[in-house]
Amino acid sequence: YELGNAFLSAKKMDQAMEPALELLLAHYDAGLVAVAVPDMGMKEMEYISIVGCTKGFEPGARAAISRQDIAGIAIIERCPAIVTDYSEGDFTRSELFERCGVQSGICIPMTVDNSVVGALCFMYFKPRQFDTAELWYMNVVANILGVYIEKERSLEKLEESRAYITSVLEGIGDGVIVVDRDLKVKFANRVFSDEHDRFQEEVIGGLCYEFIHGKDKPCFENGEKCPVQEVLETGEPSTAEHTHYDEDGEPIYVQVNAYPIFDPFGNVVAAVETTFDITGRVSLEHDLEKRVKELEEFYDMAVGRELRMMELKEDIVKLEEELERLRNKTK
Repeated sequence: YELGNAFLSAKKMDQAMEPALELLLAHYDAGLVAVAVPDMGMKEMEYISIVGCTKGFEPGARAAISRQDIAGIAIIERCPAIVTDYSEGDFTRSELFERCGVQSGICIPMTVDNSVVGALCFMYFKPRQFDTAELWYMNVVANILGVYIEKERSLEKLEESRAYITSVLEGIGDGVIVVDRDLKVKFANRVFSDEHDRFQEEVIGGLCYEFIHGKDKPCFENGEKCPVQEVLETGEPSTAEHTHYDEDGEPIYVQVNAYPIFDPFGNVVAAVETTFDITGRVSLEHDLEKRVKELEEFYDMAVGRELRMMELKEDIVKLEEELERLRNKTK
C-alpha cells in the first residue's frame, strides 16, 4: 500500500523509485537496496535507483550481467539469488556491493508477463539468513516494482510514438485531421488550422463540417459527397473534390482524401482526412477548357468560311462556263 502511494504521489517513475526503495530499506532493515535493469542485449545492467550505502555510486551505474553476481543470476535465471555470507561462497561482489562492504544479500527478478524487466536487490553488511515467508513478500514487492517500471516504459514508448506520428503529420504540406465516428476532430495539424484561420486547440474537439464548410450539419446531408462518412461506413479509402469560398466569395477548390483507422478488432473507429488545395489546377483546367472551346469555335468558323469560299469558287466557275456558252451561241 505504501509502495503504491509512493508511486501514485510522484508524476514520474524515476521520482517515485527512490522513496519506494527508502521504504523497503527501512522495512527490511537493509544496508543497501538497488534496482538494476538489463539492456536489450542482456549484456549489461544499469542500476536505475540506489538507496543506502552507495559509496560514490549514482543511479546510472552499469555492470556486466554475470552468473558470478547475484543480480546477474536473478536476471539470467529468472529466479531469486541468495548469498547468506560472501566470505563462504563462490560468488563475486559487484564493484558497488564491494565498495559498500556488503556480506550478504538477495536479488529477486522483477517479472512482467514472463519477461524479466530487472532485479530488486536487498544487501546487508553482515551475514544473514532469509526465510521462506520473507522471500515470498520480497518477490511480491519485486513484481510490483516491475509492473511500475514496465508501465513507465510503455508510457514512454507511447509518448515517443505519439511524438513521432505528430512530427510526421505536422511535416506534411497538406492539411490533416483525424475525425472520430461522431465527426469530432481528434487531431489537426498546423497546416489545417492555418488554412481555416484557427488555433489548433480550437479545432480539436470541434465538428469537422463546422470548420471546413462553416455549416451546422454534415456535408453529406447537403447532398455533397463526404469521403469521411464513406470511410466510416465502408472501411475503404475515399476521395472527393469540394468547393469552398474565401472571404471575398472566390471559390477554393479542394481535394479531400480519407483513410480508415482500425482498432485491434478490425472496427473502423476514426478516419484520417487530408485536404489539398487544387485551385491552381482547377483554374488551369478551366482556362484550358475555355481555350479549347475558343479554338473549336474558331476552327468551325474557319472551316465554314473555307467551305463557303469553295462554294463561291464553284459558282464563279459555273457562271464563267455559262457566260462562255452564251457567247459561243451568239457567234
